[in-house]
Amino acid sequence: MRQIVVIGADGFATEIMAAARSSGIDIAGIYDDDPALWGQRIGGVIVKGPISRAPLVGLPAVLAFDDPARRQAVAEQLNLSILWALVTHPKAIVDDYADVGPGCVILEGAVLQPGSRLGAHVVIGSKATVAHDCCVDSFAQIRAGVQLAGFVNVGQGACLEDSAVVIPAVHVGSWSYVAAGSVVIRNVAEHARVAGVPARPLTIPTAAVAASAPIDCANSLPG
Repeated sequence: MRQIVVIGADGFATEIMAAARSSGIDIAGIYDDDPALWGQRIGGVIVKGPISRAPLVGLPAVLAFDDPARRQAVAEQLNLSILWALVTHPKAIVDDYADVGPGCVILEGAVLQPGSRLGAHVVIGSKATVAHDCCVDSFAQIRAGVQLAGFVNVGQGACLEDSAVVIPAVHVGSWSYVAAGSVVIRNVAEHARVAGVPARPLTIPTAAVAASAPIDCANSLPG
């Protein structure tokens, strides 16, 4: 049986492992740098220790951090050239003419239509749709139920929360954040946070703008 290593013990790891197991993939172990998690079971699999101990020679790995910035940081720490697994739930629909990069996770019921392209380490949530000719750049997070219409471009590390909708040919900037249930009808700037129907900018902390800091998808809730 094919095996993969899971890097990261976030709650998101359970979704990734469920998708992997449904595809006949065994989990060789989970590794995380938080000592409080060592020895615990996540989704029935033991967290074996720090990331530095992960058996990354000969076994493909997948990043199980929910936050795009964390996924990028760990990928760069581990060296982007190592072998990355692609985890696709068997009930996802990935067209033969879709292009999927290394390390991507495509969860149950997701749809990738012809001409859609995913960079590395992109997450497509359950029942999300990436329509024809969309481009989703590396480390972006497309959560459950998101609907991307045709020719949408999602920048690196962007986070689109549950059930957001993006109309055709709109650009969602790198490291931006789209709140749950929003309807995006115009381009979203890099590092912007938008919410509503139609989506409008939220206040961005001055320090974050000055530093061009990535949005923390896991903790970035509209205020």
